[in-house]
Amino acid sequence: MPQNHLIELENILAELSPYKAVLFGSYAYGEIGADSDIDLIVVLDKNQPPKNFDERTENYSSVKKYFKHLNVKVPMDLIVYTRPEWDCFIKADNSFTREILEKGKFLV
Repeated sequence: MPQNHLIELENILAELSPYKAVLFGSYAYGEIGADSDIDLIVVLDKNQPPKNFDERTENYSSVKKYFKHLNVKVPMDLIVYTRPEWDCFIKADNSFTREILEKGKFLV
């Protein structure tokens, strides 16, 4: 990841204070190309999963707004979980989960 994007990402995460944040994909693996985007999982420090679609959307929007300036510079795919959703994701133990755990870069 270009150093300036990494510093900006770390500053945003420090302000956001999530439970976890994991960078994955080309930026995490050092395989950045012309079409690369930032792939990021942010786990909110919430102990309850969203009760409905509106609450899920609110969780996503509350995180997305922190990255609006960075997203102008480089495309971004953002996944937002709560703690219980993260736990469920980990327990799924599928190829995507394993890739995140084995190759992802834990920023928080």
